[in-house]
Amino acid sequence: MKKIVEDYGDKAEKFCNWLEENFIEGLTFYDYPEAHWKKIRTVNPVERINREQKRRTRVAGLFPSIASCERLVISIGIRIHEEWAVEKKYLIME
Repeated sequence: MKKIVEDYGDKAEKFCNWLEENFIEGLTFYDYPEAHWKKIRTVNPVERINREQKRRTRVAGLFPSIASCERLVISIGIRIHEEWAVEKKYLIME
């Protein structure tokens, strides 16, 4: 890590500052079984949720209030959570 910070400190100062502060947290996926590493360290599940929320809110168009938009976004999150809880397991913890 120190070598990266030295090499890129001038080119990417914000990244190097972030790396120094968050390096240990960035490696926590190694605490889990190796079969889970790729799924944990990627942001694919988050991107999928964001894509679904964008798709559903775009169809609705205008919302009468902020609360109505929040209800839709929350209901999407709940539905996705329920799918992940009862359907094919994304991660099998044994």
